[in-house]
Amino acid sequence: MTNMLNRFREHLLLGAALALVAAPLLPADAAAQDGSRFQVMVANLQPTDDSSERWGRGAADEIRDLLDFDRHVAMSERDADDAARQFDMRFRDMECIEVRQLADAVNVPLVMCGTYEEQADGQFRVEASFWTVPGQEELTVDPVYVENSRSGRVEAAQGIMQGFEALTERLLYMEWCQDSFL
Repeated sequence: MTNMLNRFREHLLLGAALALVAAPLLPADAAAQDGSRFQVMVANLQPTDDSSERWGRGAADEIRDLLDFDRHVAMSERDADDAARQFDMRFRDMECIEVRQLADAVNVPLVMCGTYEEQADGQFRVEASFWTVPGQEELTVDPVYVENSRSGRVEAAQGIMQGFEALTERLLYMEWCQDSFL
């Protein structure tokens, strides 16, 4: 019985730590943004091999279209580009670290970055992470394997959004556990 209580206590402490790290994913602080929703700046996915950058830009567009939830909404590419131009940059040319710095400068609390590379079977392996700003904590979602096509970009966006929804649900559940049991 004592062992079970110790494990339960460890899980609650882990949940509390994760909830604190991922505070921007929680709804309580979102009131100041876009009708009570956190904005998410979505960087163009970057190839880690010789693949076309165009595919990554298209996949990021698909993600922006799908990222429209009760607690989170994607910042439009146009707004992100306007913010980048304030610093004499173009959003489409920025890599993840630069996008995270830009998000910090314009008070956007979450950034999604991703990479992709072609596998031996011709599919793309797509990986994505969500970064808290200014904390710079990385929260990853499971990789997605898709075809190198327009429909593959849509499938990649859907897979990333499913991973993001699961991530936010886990964090909300951990916050509930912390509030209820600590």
